[in-house]
Amino acid sequence: MMKMFMGFRLKTWFLLFGVCLLLIGSYLYTRPIPQLTASTVSFSSPAKPVSLPWPTYGQGALAEKDFGLLATHGEQKAVPMASTAKIVTALAVIKQKPLKTGEQGPIITIDQVDVDSYNSYYSRGGAVAKVVAGEQISQYQALQAMLIPSANNFAGTLARWAFGSIENYVQYANQMLADMKLKNTKVADASGFSPNSVSSADELVSLGKALMESPVLAEVVSQQTAEIAVAGKVNNINWLLGSDGVVGIKTGSTDEAGGCFVFAAKRQILGQDMTFIGAVMAAPNRNQAISDSRAVLRSLEANFEQRIITKKGQVVGGLSAAWDASADIVVADDFKVVAWKGASLDAKNQINGIKAPMSAGSTVGQMKVTLGINDVTTPLILKNSLESPPWHWRLLR
Repeated sequence: MMKMFMGFRLKTWFLLFGVCLLLIGSYLYTRPIPQLTASTVSFSSPAKPVSLPWPTYGQGALAEKDFGLLATHGEQKAVPMASTAKIVTALAVIKQKPLKTGEQGPIITIDQVDVDSYNSYYSRGGAVAKVVAGEQISQYQALQAMLIPSANNFAGTLARWAFGSIENYVQYANQMLADMKLKNTKVADASGFSPNSVSSADELVSLGKALMESPVLAEVVSQQTAEIAVAGKVNNINWLLGSDGVVGIKTGSTDEAGGCFVFAAKRQILGQDMTFIGAVMAAPNRNQAISDSRAVLRSLEANFEQRIITKKGQVVGGLSAAWDASADIVVADDFKVVAWKGASLDAKNQINGIKAPMSAGSTVGQMKVTLGINDVTTPLILKNSLESPPWHWRLLR
């Protein structure tokens, strides 16, 4: 009997010992596995010299809609901006009195103040479009008269109609400009005939971009001609319109400002559609400003390039595990971007979703390059597989 009892106790102890081993082993095996460690290296592509045929006078600036400001010429300071001030007027009027493409908008009745304004500008040699008291014209037609033949009198008509007076317009427009963070741009009138309406080339580029973002204003400045009541057919002063990809925007010329030109042009460069906004200020005359802007436009293709940031299969980092396993991170394909030569590019790696096991070719993240307002990415993958930890490591770690 004693022998049987001792045998039973021994079996029980062995069973309890086995259960304890099983519980301890289960605990050791199921402990959380340490996360994989990722390491990557950054890549940069330095800027290269840019050659733009800027004029020797005044100041200039060039931007692309998505790439942002590309280049400037001369000191960016406040100088008279002549009729390019009508860009500000157009933006303010559209903000106060919204208008969509296809709409004519409210009717504006021409009064004696408008006639007097016409006579005043005409006597001083300013650009005008003829009006008569009692004439009725739509908001859209008034915008055409202001932006296509650059009629100074219609800038005043629109400002008085939308804001009640030129003084109210000036106050509103300058607050709008301040809200746009434009420090060099101030208006003293609606037409730009006043030398106290000032801007700089880089800020005119910002204003031009804002105008082109308004579908109705972009439509107006793209028109070669328009039919205006009383004035009849009017022609666009921007003689570059329709050539070299130019789709707008505004010319300007006064004794104090010289010639000014803000342009928008659409181009396809290295297979990529681009919209450029540029400005030239303080030219000897308006035609010179337009001609010199055309020279800048014709140099654009030579100042863009396709850059290879990294090549397919290039090692850019690695994954390592606590159980002495590792795998290289490589670029899935050649990483090519269309870039402005004058831009320095930095490539950043983003690693995510990594957990063993992972097979060769698994996507583990991306490489990103920021070009202006856009991010361009390419996948990062594993060159070789990374296995799960072996059972004995999980028990004995």
